[in-house]
Amino acid sequence: RQYQRRVRGKRPFMWVSPVLLLAASALSAASPRAPVFSWRTISPFFHSSNQTGPFSDHAITVIAKFPMVTIEKFQGACAHSPHVGPSCHQEDLITSELGRVKAIAPHVCAIFYYNSVLNFPQYQLWQTMQQQNQSLLLHDAAGRLVRMSCPSPVGHCDVFDFSVEQTRELFAAECVNATRTGVVDGCFLDRSVDGTPTDPTLDPTKPGNKYNLTHQKAVAYSLGHVQVLTELQAAISPGPVIANHAYGPPLTNLAAGSVNFAMIEGFTPNNQSIWQLVVAARNNRGVQAHVGGCGSVTVHHFAAFLVGAGTNSFFGCGPWTSPWDGGLDISSAWLKQYDYLAVSYTHLTLPTKRIV
Repeated sequence: RQYQRRVRGKRPFMWVSPVLLLAASALSAASPRAPVFSWRTISPFFHSSNQTGPFSDHAITVIAKFPMVTIEKFQGACAHSPHVGPSCHQEDLITSELGRVKAIAPHVCAIFYYNSVLNFPQYQLWQTMQQQNQSLLLHDAAGRLVRMSCPSPVGHCDVFDFSVEQTRELFAAECVNATRTGVVDGCFLDRSVDGTPTDPTLDPTKPGNKYNLTHQKAVAYSLGHVQVLTELQAAISPGPVIANHAYGPPLTNLAAGSVNFAMIEGFTPNNQSIWQLVVAARNNRGVQAHVGGCGSVTVHHFAAFLVGAGTNSFFGCGPWTSPWDGGLDISSAWLKQYDYLAVSYTHLTLPTKRIV
């Protein structure tokens, strides 16, 4: 089955064979690009969505200032509806907004968001999985569908079963398809190492089990989760796979060479956040350090960031979704400090007794 939607004169979002796409991704005329990074200033990123509809032209102009842009899973007013249809599919809505950004700033590294555990109903991927008689979704030892709590209108989401090869193929194709629109460079994969049915674990062969899975299924799922993220990174490289919280050993699984980016949620000027930056850098991994509210960012956040940051470390803030054009001012996402030279922060003393 195929569908397509024209995005600002770019190639359409088209669904074809997952296997063919994975094999041919390296031959795409518009190859995914790595983000542009500089030590001259703080390298910022934008990660959010507009829950009232398309971003205004003014908002797109502001967003296009960021070298790295992710559009979240609640793009558009209907994404929060319990009765989502084709007009709400995030595959189209996210790529449409990223296409508008790219039309202004082609150098921006544009990121498509989806969750690596929860099968959100506002994606066409949800419909694709449902049409497979639920055989691609995770079931417990009693044969019941595993459903996890999630910010969905129905309050729960099905879970991808990565022990199944076809699930891994369809899941990876979601991102590869997005990159082949010509306006997407990489993908943000939420719940990459935690918030899964088998966490917490540093060793996928010794998984946790919170959802009454058989031990065999828990191990196969954990190994399959690592496998699909690793194979996806290989398929879209040098474009980024941003695996949330995946700093790498010794803090998390996903060893060096698996994915090339991680995110720190709730970045704070303390030793824990600095150490997460250091570990990511040691694993040759870029990182996005995210602070919840832009109004809460202090000069100490920037100083701590620069203490631990390695190459391809980016800084950002703000809500995952907001009525950007009906409430919060989009200009607040671009902090004035992003225009300062990075050396401006290096003389500051952090409010901590010990630096890692």
